[in-house]
Amino acid sequence: MERQVGGQRGKFEFVMGREKMTLRTGDSLVIPSNMPHSGRALTRCRILDVFTPVREDFRKGEVAYAVR
Repeated sequence: MERQVGGQRGKFEFVMGREKMTLRTGDSLVIPSNMPHSGRALTRCRILDVFTPVREDFRKGEVAYAVR
């Protein structure tokens, strides 16, 4: 499963493997399948996650941090 992330507002810090990066408004990144990663909001922010294929747990609203 691949994850594409787009920064819509604010700053969000991602750590993928040993690399740390800051996602800002207008930025995007791809997180490959099985890549260990984490993240945290540096400011009030909004990000758009796109999963391929679709994650059914998100679709069903079963993920606590998924906001509709």
